[in-house]
Amino acid sequence: MADRMYMYEWYFGEIGKEQAEKLLEDKRVGTFLVRDSTEVKGGYVLSVREKSEVCHYLITNRNGEFQIGDQIFSDLPEIVTFYQSHLLETTSLVEPPSHRSSQPNQSTDQEVTSTLERFRVKYNFPGNDPEDLPARKNDILTLLKREEQQWFMMRNVEGKEGMFPSNYLESSPVEPQPGSGQEGLYTPPQDETLPELPTKLYTSVIPYAKAIQDRAPLEYDPSELKFTKGDFIKVLKQNKDGIWEGELSNGRRGVFPSSYVEILPQEEADKILQGQNTS
Repeated sequence: MADRMYMYEWYFGEIGKEQAEKLLEDKRVGTFLVRDSTEVKGGYVLSVREKSEVCHYLITNRNGEFQIGDQIFSDLPEIVTFYQSHLLETTSLVEPPSHRSSQPNQSTDQEVTSTLERFRVKYNFPGNDPEDLPARKNDILTLLKREEQQWFMMRNVEGKEGMFPSNYLESSPVEPQPGSGQEGLYTPPQDETLPELPTKLYTSVIPYAKAIQDRAPLEYDPSELKFTKGDFIKVLKQNKDGIWEGELSNGRRGVFPSSYVEILPQEEADKILQGQNTS
């Protein structure tokens, strides 16, 4: 699950209490992040900048149920969504801090990124799909996850994340140099041939996803999509906050957390579509 969580801007993974407080202490009230618990196995901590201090709320995970205080949720995104419109102690959740410190020389930035690999971009990549991360030659990108053999989940110096072709990167990790990637847009000479972009295992506009667990919203809301494990869902819209819009085979539409589904390879999605057209 941890790998899937990195798609959310508010998830910071394995950072400690002290690091979380450094990231939040000078931010506005309501700034928050979710991190792995260092004390409770499989648990998480919601760290929030309240009015007078940074508070930490333990989230336990028991058999797929996530509990914070006396509230129980189906997953972490639902907790975040709920507390964006409800108070914790003195504030609701407003926004996460940047994964990159606003002051590059701060120890916090070094602590958070020191264990991550960074690569230099070899060629301009404008990005062809919504999930891609555009970059310029000589930009420095931080590796978050090797999503596929030839496509990596990367983050740039501005904190933006997305998919990037591995053959557009230097073959070995590098240390960023001051000013790299800031010299303006690079235009390759006419005799320079860009390498062919690798094929993605998944389509850029993902037509179908498969439910990996049941979803029954806690409160009735006609905009929420209810489904059971194994259902196929046509993805109509993928929002950056992880709340997607979809349609079931019976025509019912609604929103749902993306963590409840797994996206299907094109070949499998085509089979589903063919089956619906022949039925």
